[in-house]
Amino acid sequence: VSFARRLALLEQGRIDFSSGLYRSAEREKYIYFIEPPYARKSSKYFFVRKGNGPKIKTYEDLYGLDIGTSIDVHYFERFDKDKKIRKTRVSKVEQKFKMLSLGRVDAVIHSFSGAYDILNRMDLADKIEIAEYSFLAENPSYFGISRRSKLMDNIAEIEPVIREMILSGEIYRIRREHYSQIKYR
Repeated sequence: VSFARRLALLEQGRIDFSSGLYRSAEREKYIYFIEPPYARKSSKYFFVRKGNGPKIKTYEDLYGLDIGTSIDVHYFERFDKDKKIRKTRVSKVEQKFKMLSLGRVDAVIHSFSGAYDILNRMDLADKIEIAEYSFLAENPSYFGISRRSKLMDNIAEIEPVIREMILSGEIYRIRREHYSQIKYR
C-alpha cells in the first residue's frame, strides 16, 4: 500500500507492524517505535529523465522545478519545510515515476534502492537517472507496531528479539541480501 495508506492503517490497527518509519510526536500517538533504529542514515536522491532532465547539482537547483513527492512522507527537514520548492504529492510511488517519465514533473525524490526496484518493474530504469545532488544525513528509520495491534500484548517478548536482530547486524544482512537481488539496468 502507499505510505500514507500504511500510516492510516497503522493508526486504525489494521496493520500490525511496519518498517521505514521516521519518529515524530504525532506518530508516537499510534505507533510504538522499537529502539534502536534499524538504520541511522538516510539517503534521498533526485531522479530526472535521462538525457533531457534538469541538471540538479546543488540544493538550490531545485528552485523553479516541480518535484514529485509521496503524500505523508518525510524526506529531510530542509526540503520538507521549504515552501519555495513546488511539490506535486501523489499517493503511490509509481505515480511519481510515471509523471516523471511523461514530463509532468521535473524530478522525483526517493531512496535509491526502493526506486530502482520500482523503475525496473515499470520498465523505466533505462529512461531515468539520478541527479548529481543527493541528501545523506542522520535520519533514523524504525520498525513500529500499531498501538492497537494485538502484538502490543507481547511487546515484552517481541521487542528484545527485534532489538537483538538490529544490534547483531541480522537486519542489515537481510536488507543487504534483499537489495542485492534488485537488478539495476
